[in-house]
Amino acid sequence: MDRHDILAAVRRTGQTLRTVATAAGLSPGACSKALSTPFPAAERAIAECIGKPLHLLFPERYRRGPAGTSIRLVERSEPSTAQLRRNSPNRKAA
Repeated sequence: MDRHDILAAVRRTGQTLRTVATAAGLSPGACSKALSTPFPAAERAIAECIGKPLHLLFPERYRRGPAGTSIRLVERSEPSTAQLRRNSPNRKAA
């Protein structure tokens, strides 16, 4: 499903992304953010609202697991500055 399909499905339940987010104890804009950026808690709230598994809503972020569950795909990101410093050959031993 794309973001427009997800938004339409949420609206068909009589809710908005904002009400779904606040009902889940998240910030009001969390579910909107989840449509464009990985945000696991908001993704789960949207999935519960419309009754669809995560791997159908966000196929680029989840894959289907055993018994219809969804397994989150981990994206490899660039190492943080702290990680780079820890692995630096110029670092003094403690």
